[in-house]
Amino acid sequence: MIAQHASRATAVGDTLQAPAGIQVSGVRGKVFTHRGEPLVGRTHGLMELALADHRMAVDGDLAARRGNGFVSMSEALLAEGETTGPALDAVFLAYRSPDLITHDVAGCYLAERLPGTPEPLAVADQGVGAPFTALRIAASMARSGELTRGALFVFDQNSTGWHEPFGRDTPVDTDAAVLLTFEAGDAGVRSITERRTEDPADALGELRGDHPAVPVLAGAGLRAHVPDADGPPAGAGHDCTSVWFALADRSPLRQPVLLADYDRVTGRLHSCLVAPSPGRAA
Repeated sequence: MIAQHASRATAVGDTLQAPAGIQVSGVRGKVFTHRGEPLVGRTHGLMELALADHRMAVDGDLAARRGNGFVSMSEALLAEGETTGPALDAVFLAYRSPDLITHDVAGCYLAERLPGTPEPLAVADQGVGAPFTALRIAASMARSGELTRGALFVFDQNSTGWHEPFGRDTPVDTDAAVLLTFEAGDAGVRSITERRTEDPADALGELRGDHPAVPVLAGAGLRAHVPDADGPPAGAGHDCTSVWFALADRSPLRQPVLLADYDRVTGRLHSCLVAPSPGRAA
């Protein structure tokens, strides 16, 4: 089975919005402090080509590098919850850059691993916007009847410094992953938007005006530009996962929240509204 791949989204004008048709039934995350997996295994030449593709030189002993692959991080998340049950229709993977464990194909692995042999879809090359795009795709599938139950894995893999357009001030020594499950459950997702902006603080003000009195949980990218934005500070290197960790900390929801994050490479503010199902609101 071949994982489908979505690259950069095409926006109509400066704002892209779609009504959602999904509910989040669970969200959990995990930070990985230990790096025990060989990054390249027997594929040393393939890794060299991949790094060269990103205009990065191979420095040091490539074969000695260790990290956490998408498959092993997924398994750790699955081990913390129910791993059997009704069939899933789709499994989504969202990440900033491709899995450095090059001999694994995580989407195909998870399609075989999860009940129902779900369709795998990978969303990459959008920075922190990748999980929001995955939610938009899931919502469209739900509205068309293609998706009743599904899962979204969000990864931050910091095993090397590749694909860092702005670099980092200090090395990042942890990886992270978050799992969201979709079905009739605790919270509905809607108002999934992205706004092209050079002023994230101003865009955040407009977003708050669109949803008055709803608290905003800001991801690491947005908090870097708007330090007084709501939400706990994110761990270093948790770029894609930070806002979803904040959602996990609030679950089960008792009131609506806005999730928002800003990607300075694409210049887009991404957001979605997550509201508790009737009967769960405070």
